[in-house]
Amino acid sequence: MMSTAVERPSFRTPEELAQALNVKPVTVYAFCRQGRIESVKVGKLVRIPPEEFERVLREGVPPVKEQA
Repeated sequence: MMSTAVERPSFRTPEELAQALNVKPVTVYAFCRQGRIESVKVGKLVRIPPEEFERVLREGVPPVKEQA
């Protein structure tokens, strides 16, 4: 019997996104902390969902939201 595994794109690291954007990883970590890039924490690790990774590559990082 054949198994039909659904292949899902894996979560990406801030280092991978930093390399793709040609910025330092610390910049991507800051954007994640600020909420400008959607991310999840897995223990102490930060991971970026594949959809968000692609969105940032396509559209860039959104500007900082003004505080009222």
